[in-house]
Amino acid sequence: MTKDSTPWYLRQVARKAFSFAAIATVVVLASIYSLGAFIAFANQRSITAFEDNPWAKLLAFIIGVIGVPFVLLLWYGMISHAWATIQGARKRLFWLTFLIVANWMIAAFYYYFIYRKQFATKD
Repeated sequence: MTKDSTPWYLRQVARKAFSFAAIATVVVLASIYSLGAFIAFANQRSITAFEDNPWAKLLAFIIGVIGVPFVLLLWYGMISHAWATIQGARKRLFWLTFLIVANWMIAAFYYYFIYRKQFATKD
């Protein structure tokens, strides 16, 4: 039995997980910003009604339980990818610093514009 020498973040299963995680990250970000806008412009009665809504609680639970682990997976995977594959010390330092400082919020951007570009001609 031969061991696969492909790094974990480049394997097919990781690519599919990252694809779903990128979508989850965008959904989590959109939900956070939408909720922030709702709170900024809503009155107290609307906020209380929203908090008591069982559908809102279900949505928050789903985002928290499903979204957050995938967001963290994507963030860790994109940091690992940047560390191992980006050539050039300045470019690598830029992306690693940007991914660490901007946290998971920039991981979806990195996934769509850097990580996926690597597989654009292969698939």
